[in-house]
Amino acid sequence: SEIKRIDREFEVVDILRSLMDGGDCLVDKGKKIEKFFRRWEYWPQIDVDIVYLMLRSLYNARFDLTTAPFSLKKISEKLLEIDNEYPPWFKAELIHYQQLAHLFIAHDSNDTEKRQNFFNSLRTALELLETETDSPTELASFSRIATTIINGDPYSQDIYELADKAIEIKSRLFDTEGVAITRGAIARASFFAGERLFKDGKKAEAQESFNTFLIRADEWKSESQGTSAPLSVLVMADNLKAQAFVYLSQIEPENVGNIKNAFSLIKSVMEMNLDPDTNDMNLFRQFASAKAILFELQLLDKKLTKEFPLKGTQQFYERFGADLEPFLKNKFTKLIKSYKLGWNI
Repeated sequence: SEIKRIDREFEVVDILRSLMDGGDCLVDKGKKIEKFFRRWEYWPQIDVDIVYLMLRSLYNARFDLTTAPFSLKKISEKLLEIDNEYPPWFKAELIHYQQLAHLFIAHDSNDTEKRQNFFNSLRTALELLETETDSPTELASFSRIATTIINGDPYSQDIYELADKAIEIKSRLFDTEGVAITRGAIARASFFAGERLFKDGKKAEAQESFNTFLIRADEWKSESQGTSAPLSVLVMADNLKAQAFVYLSQIEPENVGNIKNAFSLIKSVMEMNLDPDTNDMNLFRQFASAKAILFELQLLDKKLTKEFPLKGTQQFYERFGADLEPFLKNKFTKLIKSYKLGWNI
């Protein structure tokens, strides 16, 4: 009825206001969107631009609102079922968010088959888009989905081609923040490729990959500094560069500059005086990562403990060890055991 239509439109306006208002937290925005779809479900005359903003907001709330990824998956799947002659970019984004929600919920990142299905679906979404078009929405959608593939599938053969295409598109759209994000994705891909080669004993190939990463990391950080990138991103770039230098020090032990470079980067992070009690989990994750790299450096070169005593690292670990992500926790415990430090694990 007309009354219901007007009521729904008022609610849409309220949600739009909330999405554009920096004052509303992610949880509040997510709850409003969930309530909206519970009440109105999926009406035929759907405004795809508004729904896209809702989906993006739900995805952004995934760490803060436990129901958000489930709602995102359900809404995306339902809209794909309806398929009300959506424009290609919107259908591609529905597949994109459906797969992101599914991956987040399943936590099956180590399941090779499921991961492959995930990336196959995203590549199917890319095929819906025409990159030679002048449509900003199609171009932006292609670059976003391509960046997701680069972030999640760093060993794929086509990621460098995808990255070049995404950067070219984002540059055409004057999307400097998007360019920085894609440069970060391709830089990290080089780092993880180097890490895998190092662990496989292919040291010459690993060295080449890490050196490529260091160049790309500088481009990533430089581009990010010109945007509103959060501090955690800048710290991440320095952390990964430091870790790359640690790996290089093991590949070429005669080059003492690698350890010096790694320590210089971590020292600059420590001198930021970041608060480990921060509510910003991304920043805490990067602070903890810097502490783990510092720990490794302290054990490799005891002279480095003059500026940063090992006792401080021990105090950090004993206070925050239980809150660390598994890969960081494992790094600490492995080093503690290897060097027989006798800390409480």
